[in-house]
Amino acid sequence: MTAQTTRERGAFLHGLDMDLIAPSPERGEHYLNWAWAAHVAFGTSRLPMSADSLAVKLFDTDNPRRNVAFEGRRVSDGSAVGIVGLQSIAWLNREARLMCIPATHACFGACEEALALTIHYGFSELGLHRLYDFTHSTHKDYVDALQDLGFRREGTLREAVFQGGKYRDLLVMAKLADEHNFAALNP
Repeated sequence: MTAQTTRERGAFLHGLDMDLIAPSPERGEHYLNWAWAAHVAFGTSRLPMSADSLAVKLFDTDNPRRNVAFEGRRVSDGSAVGIVGLQSIAWLNREARLMCIPATHACFGACEEALALTIHYGFSELGLHRLYDFTHSTHKDYVDALQDLGFRREGTLREAVFQGGKYRDLLVMAKLADEHNFAALNP
């Protein structure tokens, strides 16, 4: 797939080398494999248990205003870098949980641009006030990516997840709209 092909598919958001397109139900097995890959499946209960539960996260036709998901594709070569989006959108509180499922560990850097586009969309287009996520304290790549994108560590959920025979802490990371530089990214 060429960069031109990616643009012709009707990308929803455009970055420097990233297009965010609607996830395709036909690629559901790819998404499920990404979600269960060892570099992603770090034990949080939000990871889908089946193709059907993943489909609810990505293609929530019963309640499309609760979740927004995108497939990130590099413009330069058309390769998929993963799925990003906003989950559990709480319109009353104007907050949502950030979602990132990289296609491979090597795609994590490219996912940062996809996350930046998603964050900008959440604040500028959806008018959200707060974006947040939970991650293992040992998931350094993701913690670094969130910090690079202006997220702050708000706290620790001590021994919140059981993985590999022991309990592990989860970090709470968040960013407020007031902390977002709306001029820095112009998709």
